[in-house]
Amino acid sequence: STGLGYYFVARSEAGRPRHLYFFYALLGLAFLCKWLLAFFIPAGIWISECVLRWDKGVFKRIGLGNLLGGLGATMAVGGLFLLWLPDKAFAGMLTVVVLSLVLVWWMGQDAAGERGWQRRHAWFSFALGLAIILPWHLFMIIKHGWPFVREAVIYHHFERAAGTIGKPEGTFDVFFKQIAFGTYPWIALLPAALWGLLGKTREELAGGGERRELRLVLAVLVPWTAFSLFQTKFHHYIAPVVPFLAVLIAVGLDRLGDQPNRGKMRLCAMLAVPVAAVMMLDILHDYSPFVHLFDYYYGWPLPRELNPYPLFTVLGGIWLGLMLWLFFRWKIGPGTVGLLWLPAAALGVTLTAWIMPAVTPTFTQYPLYQAYLKESGGRAPVAQYNGWLSRSVSFYFRNQAVDLSRGDQPNLERALEFLARPARSFLILGAGYGRDCKSLLASLRPEVRKRLGKSLYVVFDDHPFSCLASTQRDPEGEKRLQENLLQSLPAGVHRASVDFDGKIELLGWQVEPQEVEQGQEFVVSYYFRCRAPVGDDWLVFIHGDGPQGGAHRIFGDHAPLGGLYPTSEWQPGQLIRDSYRMVVPANYPYRNFTLWMGFWKGPRRLPVSQKFMHDGANRVRTAVVRVK
Repeated sequence: STGLGYYFVARSEAGRPRHLYFFYALLGLAFLCKWLLAFFIPAGIWISECVLRWDKGVFKRIGLGNLLGGLGATMAVGGLFLLWLPDKAFAGMLTVVVLSLVLVWWMGQDAAGERGWQRRHAWFSFALGLAIILPWHLFMIIKHGWPFVREAVIYHHFERAAGTIGKPEGTFDVFFKQIAFGTYPWIALLPAALWGLLGKTREELAGGGERRELRLVLAVLVPWTAFSLFQTKFHHYIAPVVPFLAVLIAVGLDRLGDQPNRGKMRLCAMLAVPVAAVMMLDILHDYSPFVHLFDYYYGWPLPRELNPYPLFTVLGGIWLGLMLWLFFRWKIGPGTVGLLWLPAAALGVTLTAWIMPAVTPTFTQYPLYQAYLKESGGRAPVAQYNGWLSRSVSFYFRNQAVDLSRGDQPNLERALEFLARPARSFLILGAGYGRDCKSLLASLRPEVRKRLGKSLYVVFDDHPFSCLASTQRDPEGEKRLQENLLQSLPAGVHRASVDFDGKIELLGWQVEPQEVEQGQEFVVSYYFRCRAPVGDDWLVFIHGDGPQGGAHRIFGDHAPLGGLYPTSEWQPGQLIRDSYRMVVPANYPYRNFTLWMGFWKGPRRLPVSQKFMHDGANRVRTAVVRVK
């Protein structure tokens, strides 16, 4: 985006040859980061401007020799690819890559021709960009050959655009939401800024002016449209739009400060207030889109104890009040801009200094790394059983964690080979491709028991989808297990008798405290009697349902005793206490909710023998929790 900004400056009256050098240098660095997007986005904006203005003079500015040379080089190299490579589709895609390089070269020639500079500046600046791009890519091609080129070109560009790589998808509105939250609260001023730029842009389309506003609008619309057409929609794809959108809003504010105009200020306020109000209400309903600007694990829950809503209410209310205040102003001066900046800056500090650090443990594997160090001192073998070795695991475990996947699937044979060693081993389960720890553990542990004569015990389970398991219980885990194998029910237990398939009997439950504040924790304990060998590893589910049923449901799915004592090891006659800590969301809307529980494994639930004791879906109604 910065490089493209330098190109716009180079094409303006203030442009100098050095701006073209900056453009190509930054373009080269951008190519090292995001490959072909560094070519496609600038070239797309340049072509759009030429087409919209029907600018036939571009051919003269580039020069006939340069036009023919670029076309000839593209056709010659593309022909070699078609003759050389058996995969004609791959050859065609490589030809598109060469064409994008030629288009970027023509952009420099166009700028030099328009400004009347010597052509050597266009050549030397383009060569500077190539000098930045080529060394690393040549090294990778020499070392890895065509597989590297194929992955870089096909997988990371054309397959992402086609949506064939199993990544986030969505409709055209995905990036509207990303942009709205990414530029909040300034997004409220966008309608007024666009209205103010509309007249100037019409003049530039007709051929007048320096085309600054036109280029600014195209720098927003072209990548926005392109990424919206992409079938794969990662949140960060839209990032190149943000700087130009911010400049567009700033230009709109500057225009409102040129001279007093009560009518324009009232129009600005009337356009801004509804946007600010809608955004504020959405944020107070759910602040997760702020977090999802930086991650793509959209289904992972945020820390329920985190309560930023009061601060969002204050900052959003101040901004909304300022939008209303604009209705009574004649112009936007420096003081007004300063007042607008204060709540916006406070929001930025809140997100970066408080919210993001607070949610980091949810979206990284650092807590598992800490647990691993505590349990083993960092010396025991460790592996990850999942569809892929996550970057977070590779980073924190310093590439020492063994990848037990094959393709994009966890591989059972590799896991058994790893766990067969006599020493204590650790296994990270979950963290990607929708596979959570409990479901992976429930399918893996029976195989480990049957083929290796061992078991797997969870030693850390304080993560939404990942856990750390070991082939041995640690002393602390053994102590916890013994503390939860009881001789009799303690006082204060709400007694019941619910039979699960003749194998497990629910004897009662206990909730502490029974009245909970929003954002606070409570502990629910269930008491089970094992009546017969269970024979399978069942998980416990807890659904906290309010008056509207599943709306705003609070989930408490977990392995019994945190994975320390799977149901397949329960002995007939044992009395087992299973306690689980839950959190009431900070924005929970109801005054109470009911806890429903049962046992599940994959798509199955353990049947409740008494039909009158469940809801028809093998869920048993238990405690009612009041919310202050």
